[in-house]
Amino acid sequence: MAMNRRRLVTSCCWRLAVGATLLVGLQASVARAGSCSVETWEQLRQVGYGSISQVAYSPDGRRIAVATSTGVVLWNEEQGQVERVLTGPAHLVAWSPDGTRIASGAAGSIKVWDADSGTLLLSLGHAVNSVAWSPDGTRIASGGAGSVIEVWDAESGALLRTLTGHTDTVNSVVWSPDGTRIASGSGDFDYPADTTVRVWDADSGALLLTLAGHTDRVNSVAWSPDGTRIASGSDDSSLKVWDADSGALLRTLFGTGSVNSVAWSPDGTRIAGGSFNIKVWDAESGALLLTLTGHTSSVNSVAWSPDSTRIASGSFDLSVKVWDADSGELLRTPIPGVGGVSSVAWSSDGTRIATGSWDRTIKIWDAESGALLRTLTGHLNVVFSVTWSPDGTRIVSGSRDGSTKVWDAGSGELLRTLTGFSGNWVFSVAWSPDGTRIASGSFDRSIKIWDADSFALHRSFGDESSVVSVAWSPDSTRIATGSTGRLKVWDAETGAVLLGRAVPDSVLSVAWSPDGTRIASGSGSRDPTIKVWDAETGDLLRTLTGHTTSVESVAWSPDSTRIASGSGDNSIKVWDAESGELLRTLTGHTRDVSSVAWSPLSCALASGSLEGSFRLWGNPPSGTQLERWQ
Repeated sequence: MAMNRRRLVTSCCWRLAVGATLLVGLQASVARAGSCSVETWEQLRQVGYGSISQVAYSPDGRRIAVATSTGVVLWNEEQGQVERVLTGPAHLVAWSPDGTRIASGAAGSIKVWDADSGTLLLSLGHAVNSVAWSPDGTRIASGGAGSVIEVWDAESGALLRTLTGHTDTVNSVVWSPDGTRIASGSGDFDYPADTTVRVWDADSGALLLTLAGHTDRVNSVAWSPDGTRIASGSDDSSLKVWDADSGALLRTLFGTGSVNSVAWSPDGTRIAGGSFNIKVWDAESGALLLTLTGHTSSVNSVAWSPDSTRIASGSFDLSVKVWDADSGELLRTPIPGVGGVSSVAWSSDGTRIATGSWDRTIKIWDAESGALLRTLTGHLNVVFSVTWSPDGTRIVSGSRDGSTKVWDAGSGELLRTLTGFSGNWVFSVAWSPDGTRIASGSFDRSIKIWDADSFALHRSFGDESSVVSVAWSPDSTRIATGSTGRLKVWDAETGAVLLGRAVPDSVLSVAWSPDGTRIASGSGSRDPTIKVWDAETGDLLRTLTGHTTSVESVAWSPDSTRIASGSGDNSIKVWDAESGELLRTLTGHTRDVSSVAWSPLSCALASGSLEGSFRLWGNPPSGTQLERWQ
């Protein structure tokens, strides 16, 4: 087989895991594409913020800080909206006791921010796994890969003390309520040798206690509000409660899988633990009070509101949820789980956006408000591709589960599952512009064409290698396909190859210009270019260079004057389709940009990225609309 299968699989996995950026509400307020000035574009909106590592309530309970792969997101509980994003990846977050500052941690440093203005106050060059403020707000403790706990002056950033004794990574640190002691939990991911909880004198650095009993890495430690007990959560699926003075083990509770996070209610009566779900126990008796279900992946952080009435949770499903701590009712989802978005597509009237995701779902979003309208479930594996019917009533999706599904876009009902692929992966689906047929490209090297009403297989023809991308010509008579080292144009009725052109690497994306005269293609990392072809003769008109690795998505503006491209180099580029001039490079994504799509009605672009978000780019509107979007 001519194709390099391993390379194709790698490239396609990039395409699918995308978290993308949603274009929200531009139709009424930005210029039509004919007067599109991309030079003045800004990021207008972001839906989804990638991986979520930690959540923390502000001391007054008004805000939730969320550490994500794209920044610290401040959610205002009273206003019900994102207040601010402190830019830069973060996997740790903690509020100062007075609520005026926020400490965040990432791979290379600890940062201290002004919580109201978002101003960066302090940066400490240190890689950490955990940060915690002293109760009086004067010191910050941190733990990291160096097996030590470090104590910093919160004003000057001076290193005050280093606590040594652990022999593995320090995953969690917490101060006692009176500020005299620090508790820490340890253990490496792969081969943990030190699975202890240790208690230290915060002033002298002396080791006071070593709490042994966990059999796997300790992920989280939490001090009871009265200072008498310590709770610890571990990969051994247990939550243990210890006497903070004697070190005696008081109780062992069990989660559903690894216990990633533990938190005492501020009134001291309950303990919450995050594992595959969230469990709430009575702190005295150990009785299980609640099991909170709704996340679709492991819960890596739980936090109580200061009044003990709510629990916030962050999950590997990329969502944040807020629960009633008494009834267990889900109150809201401040950050919805966008999932790794592999495909983004606009409805023809520009009012809705569909995304296909790594979490096996198709989601439909309101393009004006950004609200999640509907989630379509039924695929058994990653959804690689989604597209709308021209009349906006149906959606077709292609998945790694080897099926193509057709859905009612209004009700979310599954209308039909199209099967018959001998390979597992349906990489790409496309609805013909006249609405009568659906095309699909698959790992089994086939292009299949289905009747869009009867769902009968109309035609099937094969290629030399797996078909990664398919696109219909505007007149619905031809299909362009991308595969390993080849771009082809087929007669949609007969299956005859009309054009075939060799390229140095896999063709990951193909798109027809809306006027039907040209085809744009994006290639893999050995040839990270966009090529523009004459759709009739197959002549190469120009090659657009600038990306540094795979070009995973290409899209034409509605007036055929611009080409947008998304790449594994984390950037989006917008090109003049006639001259080939690079007009703009859009940055902000922290992982591969696997999908780009122009609004059908306005000068705006949606982008999707492996980070687990989708973003909107365009010229900002004025007045109340801009305020609403922010």
